Amino acid sequence: MECIGVKCNSSTSSCELLKKSQLAPINCIANPVPMEEKVFLKSELVNQQPEFALVDSSNGKIVSASVEAIPPISISPATASSLQVQWGMDILSCSDSSAECYCWSKDTDEWKTFPALIATHVTGSMSVVGDMPIVIGGHSYSVGADLGTVEIFNKTTQQWTVKSPLTPGRRRHCAVVINDTALMVIGGYSDSAGYIGSVNILDTNEMTWNELNGLPAPAYDMLCGLVDQTYVLCIGGVAADQDVNTAYGLDMALSNPEWKRKASFDLEEPAKEGFIYQFRDHLYCVTFHTPTTLRRMKSNQATLTWEIMDLFPNSAVGFVSPYVLNGFEI
Repeated sequence: MECIGVKCNSSTSSCELLKKSQLAPINCIANPVPMEEKVFLKSELVNQQPEFALVDSSNGKIVSASVEAIPPISISPATASSLQVQWGMDILSCSDSSAECYCWSKDTDEWKTFPALIATHVTGSMSVVGDMPIVIGGHSYSVGADLGTVEIFNKTTQQWTVKSPLTPGRRRHCAVVINDTALMVIGGYSDSAGYIGSVNILDTNEMTWNELNGLPAPAYDMLCGLVDQTYVLCIGGVAADQDVNTAYGLDMALSNPEWKRKASFDLEEPAKEGFIYQFRDHLYCVTFHTPTTLRRMKSNQATLTWEIMDLFPNSAVGFVSPYVLNGFEI
């Protein structure tokens, strides 16, 4: 089956067809029609189209980024944390200064206590691989050192379990989900090792770590994300005591992937702390500063340019996390 994306106007339900990979996060049809033909869908089908949004926990909002006409969705506010991910249609958030965790339910719009982490993970990372929340690294106040600890939530026992640690321990690294069984950890910093340039992949089937070719220059606080299913893009961060704006890419489709300079993705100014997210034919780049800044790039253009999107007021401080809406209604 050729997979066809459907881009719709929410007011008229008039849609156009966009060719996409079968793994793209959009609905597909079994019998594509010529691109010049108009397609009209029932409103309930239009409402099922996924849309990319950002969770601003501190202000209690889910703000659409892919369709700006969708009004912000109000949710119960909570303290924002860098350890925050979408889990199904819910949001899992753990304090990075304590072991406390909470889960927001889409069905009830309530934050409820969730089983606590075993350790604290200050400026560590949280990801969902398959259906498993995974927390890696960070600084531990009690131990007084940077951790390589890997905690994975077991849905059967409803507890966090410790798995094979990452060496050396680190904080302020970047974590990128490659697929349902692989999680990549890039760079970072530790008091003992300083700037870290290693790149490692956790195989969640075997619970083992595999090392790839390292970064061109050790760095931390980079913005990283997966592009076109197999390409890892990283921008900015801190390298050699300087905030940078440069971009590098790693093509995981190659037998021996090596980092390549990608100047066309450079930002106009240095940036650190954030993430990159691809949705349909756009790349989104989010940096965590005052205010939170969202950039967007149309990835299928001959000339690649970042545009700044005005989604957040100046009071939007701290962390936001990606969230894929299940249609226009949550």
